[in-house]
Amino acid sequence: MKILSFNVWGAYGPDPDARLEFASSEIMRLDADLLCLQEATNAVFVERLSREFGSAPAAAVRDGVGLVIFSRLPVRSSGSAEFTSRSSLERYDRKFVWAVVAGGNGEEFLVANTHLSWKAEDEATRTAQAAELLAFGISRKLPMVFCGDFNCEFRSKPLAALARAGFSDALEGTAHEFRPSWDNRNPFIQSHKSTFPNRRVDLILTDAAFRRRYPRNHAEVVLDRVDGRGVFPSDHYGVLAEFDT
Repeated sequence: MKILSFNVWGAYGPDPDARLEFASSEIMRLDADLLCLQEATNAVFVERLSREFGSAPAAAVRDGVGLVIFSRLPVRSSGSAEFTSRSSLERYDRKFVWAVVAGGNGEEFLVANTHLSWKAEDEATRTAQAAELLAFGISRKLPMVFCGDFNCEFRSKPLAALARAGFSDALEGTAHEFRPSWDNRNPFIQSHKSTFPNRRVDLILTDAAFRRRYPRNHAEVVLDRVDGRGVFPSDHYGVLAEFDT
């Protein structure tokens, strides 16, 4: 079972149509069973993926945040929620989407996809949002996978509650554990007003119950190669994890 998380970067860039066409072809090449996207706000891009993936999104919130889950696994239920923890430094409200899917032998687990507040001075907001996501997950009483652009690294303070609850980074212990998904060699980053160091803020996090049922056998940073014109698929790279079923 493959899970892919990727921040699509809306429809930004000098030639967004060509960039998003390349992004969709690269996403499909990776052949994920669960696909969690952030900033997938371009309707044409989402429709293209729906055709190529063979199904409509299992869960989606398009307004501003562009959170989408595609699933090749059976979906039992799905939905979205808005964080009550809001940043005074942003012009829109952060949310998450979720789906209960059936994995091997029909055993259900929860997958949630989110995009936390981004500004460096918003650490308290990210901490509160991560706590809300955790509380929601615990209430479902299922094995859990949290995907998304967390705008912080797994070992940072905002995600400490997830670590204490038994979550771990799917790339931990791999050759790509410390490879950035926010990489200053990507020229798209140079267009942003705010600067950050190289870091991996795009994460697939699994709890202990999920890991017992679905051991990880591979994980890596992906979507970090350019097309024939030297253009990256996004200002972020993606993360892909494969689990035994």
